[in-house]
Amino acid sequence: MVGLLRFEGVLAAAYFVLLAVLGARWRHSHGAEVAEQAASSGPPRPQRYAFLVPCHNEALVLEGTLDSLMALPADRTQILVVDDASTDGTGAIAASYPPDRVQVLRRELPDARLGKGAALNAGLRHLREGLEPPADDLVVAVVDGDGHLPPAAIEAVDRYLADPQVGAVQLGVRIRNRHRL
Repeated sequence: MVGLLRFEGVLAAAYFVLLAVLGARWRHSHGAEVAEQAASSGPPRPQRYAFLVPCHNEALVLEGTLDSLMALPADRTQILVVDDASTDGTGAIAASYPPDRVQVLRRELPDARLGKGAALNAGLRHLREGLEPPADDLVVAVVDGDGHLPPAAIEAVDRYLADPQVGAVQLGVRIRNRHRL
């Protein structure tokens, strides 16, 4: 058993080394091309952002998350809190924010509490139903109920999305309560 675990560990390490090498080779061969495209295309076109915030019993941390999202430009952002049948007041906290900025999608049992993916899918369906016409400039972003987004985040993402070869962006994540379980 120990030998199998060692083998899997070595295999996983080799996989990550291979990814790093291939990524470095791609950046080296395509980096100048991408930089040239970005420079020639001018400033990035500002995108509109729909933030999906899946929540289940996040009352202790949700206010900080929503405050960080409310600091983003109102004309470019909308926030959808997907309350996944919380029992701790999460929905009431979300509903206390201006409804023109923060919408709340309340999921009830038995359709709720089926996992984060199910909550996000429900949020996406809700967003699609409200789009008329479908928006080419809408970026759907996911922020956890205990997440925090810096004010300059959407401008940074705009720069990446200005490259037509980029279809998605993952921002770095810092855990705020990393000293506690």
